[in-house]
Amino acid sequence: MDDPQGGARLVALLARDLQAMGEDVTLYCYGYDQARCFPDVLADVPVRCLRRLDAQGDAAHGFETGWRRSWAQLQRYYREAPALASLLDAHTEIVNPHEWLAHRSAALFGLARGIPIVWTYNDPSHWHVHAGWGVRELPYRALGWLDTRHINRFAAVTTLSRWMTEVGKRTFAAPVQMVRCGIDARRIPAVPDRSLSAGAEAPVLRLLSIGILAPWRRLEDALRAVAVARQRGCACRYEIIGSDRFWPSYGALLRELVGELGLSDMVELRFESVSESELEAAYARADVAVFPNEQQAWGLAQLEAMVMRPQSARSAALSADLMVRRESRLVPRVRSTSVIVRSLPDA
Repeated sequence: MDDPQGGARLVALLARDLQAMGEDVTLYCYGYDQARCFPDVLADVPVRCLRRLDAQGDAAHGFETGWRRSWAQLQRYYREAPALASLLDAHTEIVNPHEWLAHRSAALFGLARGIPIVWTYNDPSHWHVHAGWGVRELPYRALGWLDTRHINRFAAVTTLSRWMTEVGKRTFAAPVQMVRCGIDARRIPAVPDRSLSAGAEAPVLRLLSIGILAPWRRLEDALRAVAVARQRGCACRYEIIGSDRFWPSYGALLRELVGELGLSDMVELRFESVSESELEAAYARADVAVFPNEQQAWGLAQLEAMVMRPQSARSAALSADLMVRRESRLVPRVRSTSVIVRSLPDA
């Protein structure tokens, strides 16, 4: 809860809705930025954390890349996880950790007490998904083996997609079950805001991509598609929203590409985590949601886009199981600018 990103938003919505159903819910986290992380959603939910964060503090939201991230993760795993586990109420009846590292606190607290642990395993960790047997992989394999011993004793592991379900079943002995994201559909406007239309001029096709920046998002393919579409006479406005906290180099690459392609007047890059109201406004402005991902092509952004905008151009790599409406567009292969371009005129 140190940045208002998709995984944290999913936790906040779940806590609020479980409480509304009459459950006694407490949200525990390592760091908590109350002003930025869903103050309306969590207004009535008790939150306990190791440290309160100032949204203006550089240290709280600095870049985490390479060895710096690895070192920070090890500190969280061996130092902060036990500290967070000590905060949990002794009368807790079930623990639902989300993402990697939260599960470590749940294991330290719940396994010895016989408390059921249901881990929401959103994204694969390098500790559990390996790239080979090189020297650099050995620490990850050793740490993953130690970590997996605890996970195998969990009551269940839940995932967000079929692909992640397959990863979980290959990796862990605990039961693995796919459970889709729950979106806050009540907050998504029913009618798009057309205030940014071009008036009497030629219509402008408004594109939107949302997600934490990472190379597997393949947003450069969408940027090149916008450039080609412009050459063919299709006017586009493309908005990209996502924090570059974990991949600042990828953010720099996208900035350079926008300049190289001469798209500064057509593309808005917002490398930040935005508020709920700003996110709703972005969905309302968009005609097409674009997700050219090679990985992680599932989650709240994709589902919310399908609710708000029936037309969606996305990668087939991992999100085919989300395509439940015939109006949706499925890009048949990744790293293909031409396929994205062909999907735009019909959007």
